Amino acid sequence: MANLYPQTQENFSQLKYAADLVDASGVVELVEKWRIEDGLQVGRGGRKPYVTIRTAIVLWVHMALTKRAQLVARMAEVVSFGMKPYMRDFFSLPNENTDLSTVEGRMDYYDEWYHRIWRALDRVRATMEPYPSVSRHGRHTVDEWLEFMDLFGLDPKKISRKGYEPTEEELLAEKRMERCDEFCNRLLWATVEKVGDKLNAWNGDVAVDGTAFKVSAKGNPNKQ
Repeated sequence: MANLYPQTQENFSQLKYAADLVDASGVVELVEKWRIEDGLQVGRGGRKPYVTIRTAIVLWVHMALTKRAQLVARMAEVVSFGMKPYMRDFFSLPNENTDLSTVEGRMDYYDEWYHRIWRALDRVRATMEPYPSVSRHGRHTVDEWLEFMDLFGLDPKKISRKGYEPTEEELLAEKRMERCDEFCNRLLWATVEKVGDKLNAWNGDVAVDGTAFKVSAKGNPNKQ
């Protein structure tokens, strides 16, 4: 559920840090190049999107850096209610004259930004989606996913067969997964470069995910 009345405003320095990291990584230019490779016709007219690919990725990274869920719902809250006018100007987001005095007005405003951000992130996702023909509406069973992976994934055992020719779907899936790896690795390397000389003083060689998450306090202790 959306938080229509957040108690805090965003910290501009944190937003700027996320933007600098994304710019240093070069992922925005990478996604734009992939979109052209995938058939996007550039130079055509039409209304520009409210949320650019750069802004969408920055919001996504900002959520991670501030230890929040990387959900469109949370990003929409940030844009709708957490940004001051100068922060919006920095990201070329319009400062709309909207009545936020009522719950209904705030909900409508939030919904607008939710869909704008979702569409921007979907443009990013589409360049790295390995299974574009698989419907994302509804949940699939494990058996269905295993079938998808068999159809589209380049299984080493399968491709090692003599005379095996990968299908177009398999080649596309492999290409998109390689794109995803490059996208993530660029952001990781940009983060490493941001750390700078401090990294030289670190003697560790293992990273451990210590993410804390809530678990249910109820249940049947006798049922495993």
